[in-house]
Amino acid sequence: MIVAHSLNSFIQISRHLYEEPYTLNLVIIASNGYAQGALEFYSNTEILEDLSIAFSTFPDHERARHSYQGGSEYPEDNFGWYLRLMAKALNHKEKCLLKLRLNNNARINVDQFMDDPKLTDFSIRTSADSIKRLGEALIEFSKLRHQRLFWTPDDCIVDNNLEYRERRVGDTLEAARLSLPAVRGEEQSGVQPAS
Repeated sequence: MIVAHSLNSFIQISRHLYEEPYTLNLVIIASNGYAQGALEFYSNTEILEDLSIAFSTFPDHERARHSYQGGSEYPEDNFGWYLRLMAKALNHKEKCLLKLRLNNNARINVDQFMDDPKLTDFSIRTSADSIKRLGEALIEFSKLRHQRLFWTPDDCIVDNNLEYRERRVGDTLEAARLSLPAVRGEEQSGVQPAS
């Protein structure tokens, strides 16, 4: 069974209807077991394909590093979001690190309760094989035949199990959260593994 709960490392990327195939509306929810963040962002299939190729062949040498950055954290760039996803080889290619930085560029009010983090920056320790599995799943996901990719260091699925509610502004983050396997109670036999 694949589950997403507070003690597991995972990454979920869900695709929500928008101006496809030119612009993709994506939501990433990720955790390393101690920190968790979520971000709605926009991309295109070419960027997903480039990232998937880089990860599916990672690492190509013992000091390998591949980084994707989208959006901007600089106020003068006038972006609503910033995402950095970096894979880094450690210990002669066997052990690796996935580093994530999710920032919705919202102003942080020190008097506000932080129930929805504005900025999350953390790493997930994993293996080279696990990053390759994520890359292979991204290849399938970038074909736009699936709505959700769910990855853990031990497993990965690409499927269409995305929870939809009646359409309203801001629904994409809620739909993505409701689609986490722990919330849905899915069993591995009920979902399609990434090929």
